[in-house]
Amino acid sequence: MHNNDVEDPNYRKFVQPLVELITSRQKREDRGLDFGAGPGPVVSKMLELQGFHMTLYDPYFHPDTVVLERSYDFIVSCEVIEHFYEPAKTFSQLEALLAKGGRLYCRTTLIPDDIEFSRWHYKNEITHVFFYHRETVAWIAHNILKCNYTIIDKNLFYFCMKPFS
Repeated sequence: MHNNDVEDPNYRKFVQPLVELITSRQKREDRGLDFGAGPGPVVSKMLELQGFHMTLYDPYFHPDTVVLERSYDFIVSCEVIEHFYEPAKTFSQLEALLAKGGRLYCRTTLIPDDIEFSRWHYKNEITHVFFYHRETVAWIAHNILKCNYTIIDKNLFYFCMKPFS
């Protein structure tokens, strides 16, 4: 249902908060991976326009698995993690791709506390196979990634790969 087109001003506006989050926390020389970049890697293009070097991976549109043999200072997954059939396995894979102190930036719509799941529109997209709640994000951080996390709003959060003290 997304129009992942670099030239689409509405989609650029949609991903702008994610781009701003990354540019406020990463250095231009940091290595970035767009995991699940899709046919139109809008986030990567917007970051490249600001001087970031991005590598693309998507099992369908950018399937070069050689890029999964490197490490990255940050990874971005925009509207991707809800498509993970095996979230624990995929989050572990992403954690292994991050350099020490790296960050994983995610955008997906979190399940609201005040909604009946059967009425939630986001679940109706047939390619969405896993859904996240704030508690799910915390569980992933503590039990899979063993890292700190920050939830920015109802659809934007990141994990920082620093061990708990």
